[in-house]
Amino acid sequence: MKSIKVRIILLVVIVNMLGGAVIMAGMNAAYNKNVELVKQASSETIDQEAVQEQLFADMAGNRNRALVMVAVLALVMSAGLLVVLDGLLFKRLKKIVHDTMSVIGGKFDAPIVVVRDDEMGELEKTMEQFRLLFIEAVNK
Repeated sequence: MKSIKVRIILLVVIVNMLGGAVIMAGMNAAYNKNVELVKQASSETIDQEAVQEQLFADMAGNRNRALVMVAVLALVMSAGLLVVLDGLLFKRLKKIVHDTMSVIGGKFDAPIVVVRDDEMGELEKTMEQFRLLFIEAVNK
């Protein structure tokens, strides 16, 4: 059985890994830039205070970029989870409720189709069994 939980966990892990890679690449570039500034500061021809101010400005910019990246990743991950949950759970739950209400309303000829072999598939199978037993009980 393929689990819905596993699919959601995989999505979260993939988004986190991609986000971590983007953040690490940005931080690596910032680190390399700061290393160059420190090397320049060690030479006697450069104004030490100007380099120090530049380093502090770069550190503040890096912090702001990291915060923005985390916010963007949170939004992307939330949107991705909503899309996955909608496809894996919400639409299927609405269909099961609609099909079950049809049976209760007297439409016995519409079977409840099992879409996937996961937890929701088990619920779909159970509701189809309920539909068949309900039809049998009504026809007695």
